[in-house]
Amino acid sequence: DVALDFLSVYVCIKTIKAIINFTKQRKTNDPLIKELRIIDLTDMVVSILTLQNTLISINGGFSEELYIITIVSSFVGFVFNIVCVCLLSFKNITKNVKNE
Repeated sequence: DVALDFLSVYVCIKTIKAIINFTKQRKTNDPLIKELRIIDLTDMVVSILTLQNTLISINGGFSEELYIITIVSSFVGFVFNIVCVCLLSFKNITKNVKNE
């Protein structure tokens, strides 16, 4: 129980930190910092999904409704990660083309 509480606090802190750092990076033009913030966001999404599945497993397992919710939230997290990576790649490609 205590370990689960620590995991929940860790995921909350990680989420807050990732969002704050992502909003701060808009002021910089360094592509490396932008890439690191996107990686932080994708790591945050994976951590949230892991916490969700852990909570479901500990609190009685997967019922049919929880199974559907897990599938939908995992799919949304996957799409979010893919969109972040594609946007980052597109921005870097267009920036490199403009510099040439």
